[in-house]
This record gives sequence, C-alpha cells and structure tokens, in this order.
Amino acid sequence: MLTSSREVDECEALLNGVATIAKMDADQGAHKPFAKRFGVQGFPSLRVFVDGKLHADYGRGGRTARHIVSYLKRLNTPAVVAVTTDDAVAFTAGVTNRPLLRST
Repeated sequence: MLTSSREVDECEALLNGVATIAKMDADQGAHKPFAKRFGVQGFPSLRVFVDGKLHADYGRGGRTARHIVSYLKRLNTPAVVAVTTDDAVAFTAGVTNRPLLRST
C-alpha cells in the first residue's frame, strides 16, 4: 500500500516531472472539506487531477510506487498517435516487430 513517505518519494522520483504527487492527512480538520468534496472515504485514497480538475479516482489499482507510476504514465499517453506510412507498411508487412507508436 502507498502508506509511507518513502513510497511517495519513490513515485515522485520515478515520474521525473510527468506528474506531481502530493499527500495530505484527510483526517486532519483543515483537510476534511477536501476529503468530503472529492469523496474520500477510505485510506489511502488516490485522486488524479489534471489542470486542477478531478480526472480519475484511482480506486482499484495497486498501491506500490511502481503501480501508481505505471497508471499515471498511461494516463499521460495519447490513445491515438500519428505514424508515417513507411512505419505502417513495415509493421503490417512483418518487417518489424517494433510497436507502431510514435511520439507527437
């Protein structure tokens, strides 16, 4: 479970700027309104925000740094990317087994 500061620090290091990890004690008085607003009912609870808006409730995934980093990187990956015609031809002809992905 993501319960230690060490795990949070490891997430931050592994993400290397892809996302920011923050933690709070939702039982603490000043944080209770935030917990209520975003439906935090159990601990640890993870919420993903993009541009200040709730994007996802990470409720069923693993709680290790490795699992969380993998999830956040997938969220940051486009569902569809443009590829060149040469890449598509090589891939469909079996010339390469390299994944048909390109960064945009």
